[in-house]
Amino acid sequence: MVPRRTVLSGAAAGLAATALPGLGEAAVEPQGREDREVVEALRLILNELREQRVCGDPGCAFVDRIRQNQKIFFKANGKFPDFVDVGIDVWERLCDWHVRTMQPLNVTRLGDGRLSMSFMLSTLVLRADVGNDFVSLGYDAK
Repeated sequence: MVPRRTVLSGAAAGLAATALPGLGEAAVEPQGREDREVVEALRLILNELREQRVCGDPGCAFVDRIRQNQKIFFKANGKFPDFVDVGIDVWERLCDWHVRTMQPLNVTRLGDGRLSMSFMLSTLVLRADVGNDFVSLGYDAK
């Protein structure tokens, strides 16, 4: 069995998207029942590919904020930050984002008892003393 993500991001998906540009229009005229089933399956694949390009997930806004803060840190220090502090809403949405995008979710507990999550070359630290949608600037372990 081939994982859905592999199919959607693989060459077969690119071929389906480029070979059938007018699939949503009357460009494809199915002749029989089997043809209609194939066309419908290809329409579903094409719609799924289109949805993959556009992120409607609320977690994406937080992903963008974290990436922006990582870029700021990178430009100032020439490396990605070791840590970025986040609030509970950001934490939960990023857990959901990991599941939705099928990325490995690596949650651990730091020495001081706080929870941490690996995320794009940095470690997110869940903080209870900040706003729910808080995303800090990055910082190093020093």
